[in-house]
Amino acid sequence: MVIRRNSKHDSSPRRPSKKSQQQRERRQLFLENLEDRRLLHGGGQHVPDPGTGGGDSTEEVAGFELAGAQVDSGLLLSNGDRLDQSPRDITLHFGQATEIDPATLAAINVLRPGVDGVFGAASATTDFGTNGDVEVLFTSQLPGSSGNGIQLVVTRSDHGNGSGPYLAVEDHTAHDHGHEHDLLAIITIDLNTNEANPSTVEQVVGELSASPEVQKLLSVEIVSGEPDTDISINPVEYSPITVSGSDDVIVEPGYLGVEAQGRDIIFRFRESLQDDLYRLVINGGGAQPLRDMNGLPFLGGQANEVIEFTVDRGPQVVAVVP
Repeated sequence: MVIRRNSKHDSSPRRPSKKSQQQRERRQLFLENLEDRRLLHGGGQHVPDPGTGGGDSTEEVAGFELAGAQVDSGLLLSNGDRLDQSPRDITLHFGQATEIDPATLAAINVLRPGVDGVFGAASATTDFGTNGDVEVLFTSQLPGSSGNGIQLVVTRSDHGNGSGPYLAVEDHTAHDHGHEHDLLAIITIDLNTNEANPSTVEQVVGELSASPEVQKLLSVEIVSGEPDTDISINPVEYSPITVSGSDDVIVEPGYLGVEAQGRDIIFRFRESLQDDLYRLVINGGGAQPLRDMNGLPFLGGQANEVIEFTVDRGPQVVAVVP
């Protein structure tokens, strides 16, 4: 996915374009800086995707990886860095053998925390009316405040057989909240109350997690309790369950595209970044990870890479009084 691409072309085939020369120079500078700082900086954090049962964030993860991130000044960007200048763009460098699929660039986002100053995905929990015997966590797969407004509606009926929960998904994400009740999506799950085959929390989580439509919207995990707990016998007064609570702001790019024969991704900011905390996220997990042209997901589909950095330009001159 390319948001904007310059349409200028080099009319002379006898020498490389200025843009190509700049790309080569930047990548060469990156490789030199990377060699100097390889042992000192770890880049970003590998955050396991909850839907994969990933382990510790320091655990080595299979799949193609980020070689490094570089701001336009040439400096490498590592988790926790403080920048005294607002970057115009960030270049994500991958290995020489990697060719990124441009159709998967929606997996890359830059976020800024809302008024609470804390990053947090939209989420919700429920005990399915068990008085705390179980707890299930629903976390939005969509970045920042764009993930608010996913609603789960739970109903009960006797299916008359051994079937598991029934599932229906109304996905309104393409309408950008321009639909009834301003809900991003409505997920309806009907529990089986059949005495011989009552729905358990494990069945519900399994049904949701197996749905490609739900995977695009939510990750679901059992936080506590026994997986075989019968949740069909309880009144559904806890329904609906609404995923919300994130006020993180998505920083829109002016340009997001693949360069250097697929080895680099350029994220160019539409506007100058203000002094604040920022989070760069490259999704490897979930239903819409960054992929290479062979379909291999970033970090093997097991984790996301997160780089947090702060822009702090110090005192700024806003006006000169004659």
